[in-house]
Amino acid sequence: MPETTVKVELDGQYRALRDLAGLVDRSERAKLVVTGSESVTYLQGQITNDVEAAAVGGGCYAALLDRKGHMRADLRVLRVADDELWLDTEAIAGSAVQQHLEMYKIGRAVEIADESAHRSIVSVIGPAAAELTGADPLTPEYAHREIAIGGARVRAVATDVGIDLIIAATDAEPVTRALVEAAVEVSEAAAEIVRVEGGRPRFGA
Repeated sequence: MPETTVKVELDGQYRALRDLAGLVDRSERAKLVVTGSESVTYLQGQITNDVEAAAVGGGCYAALLDRKGHMRADLRVLRVADDELWLDTEAIAGSAVQQHLEMYKIGRAVEIADESAHRSIVSVIGPAAAELTGADPLTPEYAHREIAIGGARVRAVATDVGIDLIIAATDAEPVTRALVEAAVEVSEAAAEIVRVEGGRPRFGA
């Protein structure tokens, strides 16, 4: 494909993200669910943010560090229930997070489940994201709740640039099909422009 054609397509996608909304598939992210009566206190001692302060329906950004303070991963943490937390992180960091949490949970009432193959994530980016997904109003960042899209139940999560949808993998196609009636699908390259403009770091980039 000629370089000028690629540039025009990228410019159009970027305008969609800035003016209305666009969809980008983030299903490659690693996804874990941590459950058990000690799940919250356990994570409190393993990652950098105050997990205990997050109410059900809220969450936070956190990092996993090694013994020398070097970052091994950054992750999103959502408090789904009193004893259930959702974690997602970049694919390149997923094994490090899971291995660490499995190693140090010995003797604790905690279970770690890898949901990477069973859940999809679709990012809806742009000023109309909350309205188009039916998640409006949903604030602040990391606030989340279940909504219905395309006949499926999904978890909508507020982000700095729109709404992320956590979907059962079997429901990803009908949910995406319902959304593309109102928003265009965009490339990761277009989404990366918005991320960089917003000054948000990305692990591994």
